[in-house]
Amino acid sequence: MGYTDDRITFETRSGQLTVTRDGAEYQMSFPGTMPEVCEPPPLLIEALGASPALVLSAFDYIAIYDSEDQIRELAPDFLKLKSVGLRGSG
Repeated sequence: MGYTDDRITFETRSGQLTVTRDGAEYQMSFPGTMPEVCEPPPLLIEALGASPALVLSAFDYIAIYDSEDQIRELAPDFLKLKSVGLRGSG
């Protein structure tokens, strides 16, 4: 309450997030990072339970499989996934 500027910036682990006000509406900017192909850490493969066709990384790992069936058959170990790293690891 009482903040009157039309812009405010927050420092986060992902970088600066800026909120701007336009009348009664608010807009928030989010940093964008294009994922890049990477060599997955062995713990990621172990935690997923199957090797993906491709792994990308940015703030998180993105595991790409050849088929929907392969994904449905996964039984990931979520406790191990928390230890893998990057933003989503907690």
